Amino acid sequence: MKVPQSEGANEIFINHLLEASLDFNQELFDRILHNIILHMGFEKAITQVVWPFLRKIGLLWLTGNVVPAQEHFASAIITKKLLVAANGLESPLPPAAGARQVLLFTPPGEFHEMPLLFMRYLMKKNGTPTLYFGPNISLEDLKTTCSRQPVTHLYFHLVTNLLRCEPDQYIQQLTDAFPGKTIVFSGSRGVDLSFRHPRVRVLTGLEEMQAFAREH
Repeated sequence: MKVPQSEGANEIFINHLLEASLDFNQELFDRILHNIILHMGFEKAITQVVWPFLRKIGLLWLTGNVVPAQEHFASAIITKKLLVAANGLESPLPPAAGARQVLLFTPPGEFHEMPLLFMRYLMKKNGTPTLYFGPNISLEDLKTTCSRQPVTHLYFHLVTNLLRCEPDQYIQQLTDAFPGKTIVFSGSRGVDLSFRHPRVRVLTGLEEMQAFAREH
C-alpha cells in the first residue's frame, strides 16, 4: 500500500476505509488503518485520515446512506487503536504541586468517546498527567473527584446535543462549581458558544486540541 502524500491522496484512503465499513470487512479495515498508521505515524493518521473519514461516514449516516451499524463497526476498531496507542506510551510522572493535571470527560448525554481518547493520547504523549473519566459523567462525580485530586483543568468534548441545558448554561455551571479551575471545551458546538469567562477556553479544531496538549 502506497502512503498518501497529499490531502487528495488521503481521500483515496478515506474511501477505502469507507468501502471496508460498508462491507463490514474487519480484516480489510484493520489492515488499511494499520498501514496508514505505520507509514504516516499515529497522530497524522488520526488527524489527516481518520477524522475526515469519521466526518464523512457521519454525513452519510445523516442522509440515510449508511446504517448506524456500519458507523459503529468502524468506530469500534478506531477506538481500539486509540486505546492501544495510548497504553503503549510511558505514563507521565505524578503532577508536582501546582502542575497541570487534566480531568477528561464528556457531560451527561454525550457518549462520543473517540475525541476524548485522542486527547488522552496527546496528553500522555506530551507528559501531562490526566484523570480519564470517559463519557456521560455527572456534575456530582466531577465535584467528588476535584475535592480529592489536584485537578487544574476540566476538559470535555461535545458532539451531540443531548444535554438538558445548552452548552452556555453547562459551562456556566462548571465555572460556578469549580472556582480556580480552567474549563476547556472542544467540539463542533464550540463555534456557537456565547458565554465568555476568563477561565474558559474553547478549542475549535484538531490543531487547537494538539496545541493545548503540548502546553506545560
